[in-house]
Amino acid sequence: MINWHYENYGDPSNPSLILLHGFAGSTKSWAVQASYFAKKYHTFVIDLPGHGKTNFPSIAKYSHHDFTESLISLIEDHTTFPRHILGYSMGGRVATRLIINAPNKFSNAILISCGMGLSEEWQREERIISDNILAGNIEQNGMKWFADFWENIPLFASRNNMSKDTLKILKEIWMGQDPEELAKALRFFSVGNQPYLLPQLSKLTLPILYMAGELDSECMLIGKKVIEKVKNSELTIFKNSGHDVPFESAVQFRKKVLKFLNDSHN
Repeated sequence: MINWHYENYGDPSNPSLILLHGFAGSTKSWAVQASYFAKKYHTFVIDLPGHGKTNFPSIAKYSHHDFTESLISLIEDHTTFPRHILGYSMGGRVATRLIINAPNKFSNAILISCGMGLSEEWQREERIISDNILAGNIEQNGMKWFADFWENIPLFASRNNMSKDTLKILKEIWMGQDPEELAKALRFFSVGNQPYLLPQLSKLTLPILYMAGELDSECMLIGKKVIEKVKNSELTIFKNSGHDVPFESAVQFRKKVLKFLNDSHN
């Protein structure tokens, strides 16, 4: 059983908006945006396992089925319908799994810079190997090493467009993680450990908004595949932004989120 850490913003009687962070993030990643969304929505922010104050359960084997069921129960216990879910990067993959497994529990979904998984078995096997290597480095070298590594990978090159204050906050969040827990999270949430989700997502009818930065070519391609395969979906591309859309294009991001949610009510 997971001892979840979560935070509430806004009036619980309002429609609910659930926010899921990316890898090495936490509830703190959403603090500014959550305060803004809370003016209209009960904003429910969760630390995913291995991040922030939510640790993995101390059992030998913990399945993705157990995780999904536990997270859906948490969300049902603390939020009300209409219920909107928003996930960034790793959190977007989690959100995708949730709406596939329990589509009637959610009004719509916003998926930001997130993958749909890998379609070939050999790709998944290679990803598991590379994520295991990185997890071992995190355990051995600690969070200072990881923060330096994470800041400089090509995927996040556009972070130079981010304000220094925002980048400072993100680095503090990375540095505040527990290396053993974060390594567990990397292994558990590895793209190699999940099926290819797009065929299942294409069967859904609830409204889906996919967001990507124009400098993130991989996620732009994924977004185009989503709107091609998923009937009730749309794609928003943010100019001069990369993988970190909520932080690089913060103002435009929240305006688009609120417009999508408002339009879906009408």
